[in-house]
Amino acid sequence: MTKRAILLECSAPHWVPVAQQIAENGIEVVYWSAWSPAEQAICAAFPSAIFHNTIDAKRANPAPAMQTMRVAFDEVCQAIWASEAQTVYDMMNRFDTSRDMNNVERSMLFMQMLLYWRGVLNETKPHLVIFPAPPHVVYDYVVLALCREIGVQTLMFEEATILPPYRIEMDDYVHGDMNLARAVASVAEISLEASAIAERLRGSYAQAKPYREVEAHRRMAEARAEGVAGAFRQLEAVFVIDKAHLGSNEVNPKIVNVTSLEKERGVSLKQSFEGPFANTRYMRQRYEERTHTDKLAELYARLCRPLEEIEGPIVYFPMAGQPERTSNPQAGIFTNQLLIVNILSASMPDGWTLVVKDHPNQFHPEFAVNMCRSEEYYEVIAAHANVRIVSTQQDPFTLIDRCAIVATTGGTSALEGIARGKPALLFGDAWYRDCPGVVRVRNLSDAQQAFAAMPAVPHSALERFLQAVMSSCATGMADYPPDGYELDEKSNVRNLAASITNRLLDA
Repeated sequence: MTKRAILLECSAPHWVPVAQQIAENGIEVVYWSAWSPAEQAICAAFPSAIFHNTIDAKRANPAPAMQTMRVAFDEVCQAIWASEAQTVYDMMNRFDTSRDMNNVERSMLFMQMLLYWRGVLNETKPHLVIFPAPPHVVYDYVVLALCREIGVQTLMFEEATILPPYRIEMDDYVHGDMNLARAVASVAEISLEASAIAERLRGSYAQAKPYREVEAHRRMAEARAEGVAGAFRQLEAVFVIDKAHLGSNEVNPKIVNVTSLEKERGVSLKQSFEGPFANTRYMRQRYEERTHTDKLAELYARLCRPLEEIEGPIVYFPMAGQPERTSNPQAGIFTNQLLIVNILSASMPDGWTLVVKDHPNQFHPEFAVNMCRSEEYYEVIAAHANVRIVSTQQDPFTLIDRCAIVATTGGTSALEGIARGKPALLFGDAWYRDCPGVVRVRNLSDAQQAFAAMPAVPHSALERFLQAVMSSCATGMADYPPDGYELDEKSNVRNLAASITNRLLDA
């Protein structure tokens, strides 16, 4: 019997040959969502598959082939609404850089996505839904929630950030990679490669920094060097181009909403940045967001305290940048990281201090992530008597070496801490949850227990975990690799196709 698969957010060029290989193994791709640059290649290779442009999917606009579909709000939809609404509403912050997407619009968008994708799953009856990363751009998370509720099998991948080019595969990020969990317990010998990676994490942060962070920091430095004046020059340049074309989007290629989706202030998400002078309006909003971000950065700097002034044991909490999937959805309710601050503050022994450092990307002038922070947000953190905020420029390894415990929603700081002998409290569903020395924290009681019986880091804990990754995980990237990433394309395609085929054949 032919098996049917849905591919969501699979835009990277390697997905077309992957899909061709699984088709040779009797797996039919019935539905495919991707960014518009990938549309021509996908539709040429799979003309019978329903193609859905990612921008339309994020706006809850149906694929052309599904325009007339109508679905009732049944018990499945009701169960997901009751359990997932808060997560979905928070996830919509990804669109809301202007900070004015109200609850009415979020509720309407959720309803439309939920009904639409309930219908798609009913019509296509897939045996497997594939995600290149844990779902996190709203519509794909709604699909995951539906699959969980009705029992459709899913497959997703995650990059092992400190161990390129290995990747983790799992049916659901809340379950993790069961093969990896078993492999950790059976490691007998540690290779030179695993030892070398662990040793690098015991050196300087400049050498151990993950590749994606290196690129992000480089871009941040360039944008900072340009300053607000540089952002204003960009705005002026775009206006001149728009004006030369009389504001026409038909003549002047759009620069808005081609790699992401942003809501225009005062306009619904579905109607944002349409019509004449859309590029100018987009750049003006980005410029204003830059000003807002800079003000938050100034407040944060005023609240910072020197690490040298802090006495006694400390817990180091590097906050996750937001909106990112390491906080939402993979941290569950702890996507509100103020809850973590509250729990840790209430759980630490007397004389301990919680040291909070925000993610540097939170003040990145290009990333427009300021919708997840406010002046009050930082003031609430600073109001705790046993909490101190430190500069985003503070060396992470200096903080790890100074602390007794690292706390995180899912960042690489936990593994860096394990490498340097410090246990980690994990408030989320990170891919490395099975690494020895990592303690899962789901509530206040878990945190209190961790401080009452201080966890220890076993000898060679990180080496054992890295060895388990190398013995149980495939190499390659499911999503877009970062610029300059060394990737064996043929092996990557072969490994991804094998993972999908094996998952369906074993079902």
